[in-house]
Amino acid sequence: MRVEEMKLINDTDFRIVQPKEKREIEKFASWFHQDWMLVYPSFDVGASQYINNLTTKEKTALKRELEAFVEENKESDKKKWLSAWLKLGAQGWERGKNFKDMMNTFVSICKQD
Repeated sequence: MRVEEMKLINDTDFRIVQPKEKREIEKFASWFHQDWMLVYPSFDVGASQYINNLTTKEKTALKRELEAFVEENKESDKKKWLSAWLKLGAQGWERGKNFKDMMNTFVSICKQD
């Protein structure tokens, strides 16, 4: 995290704290905001479009982070998967979709070039 110091004319000190850079999985999750269903017909289509717009470096990072996410949550129930997904910045999930299966689908999409 970068912190910059500033002094104003009246010698009052201010600290500007730059927000930390989001990980690729956080960027991906937060892309699924509350209105994603109005823009895309399904999670698969939205995820595919998002992932296909990433650079090779970003796709590789996202793939690794998704694989780690699946591994961390492999024993979790549906409620815990949803909680973990929302903590990453997502605001929703497609009803009826299995979390682990979808995450593995996302990993597969990342592998495609």
